[in-house]
Amino acid sequence: MKNYDLKKQGIPKPEINEQLEKPKQKQLGKTKNDLRRRARKIANAIIEGKSETEALKCAGYSASYALTRKKEILNNPHITKTFASILDAAGLTDDYLAGRIKQLAEAKETKFFQEKGVVTETREVDALGIQADMIQFGAKLRGAYPAETHNVNVRGSIDLFEKIKEARERAKKRPKD
Repeated sequence: MKNYDLKKQGIPKPEINEQLEKPKQKQLGKTKNDLRRRARKIANAIIEGKSETEALKCAGYSASYALTRKKEILNNPHITKTFASILDAAGLTDDYLAGRIKQLAEAKETKFFQEKGVVTETREVDALGIQADMIQFGAKLRGAYPAETHNVNVRGSIDLFEKIKEARERAKKRPKD
């Protein structure tokens, strides 16, 4: 009968963490340059109006990988650094963006009141929809607001911002008591 006692054979027992360690996942891109190229493709696709998932597909990620790993891909340090450099090159620095968000969070709009087709009065009022969107956007950037989409155990995802926007529209259309 063979002796399998590792201690007697002078072989140290592996740590529990080493025993249970999973194999490392494939990297999201083969090299840093590949990630930079993909980041530029993603940024261009988003600028063209494509969704994040569509942009990831344009950058060469498979549909299933783009859906399941979207957050991980977009939060990759090489990708975020490339996005930041693109924004800086366009003059959209952190200070500029913060100023614009603040400006829009205080947005006003002009309301026109008319009688028999003739404008009788105008008033400048808070643009509540724009203000709410900018405050929500600012909170999201700070990490104080949940992510836009969440994967569910069904195929697809739920776009929370679209659902919130739809709920706001329904609330506006409801008759007031």
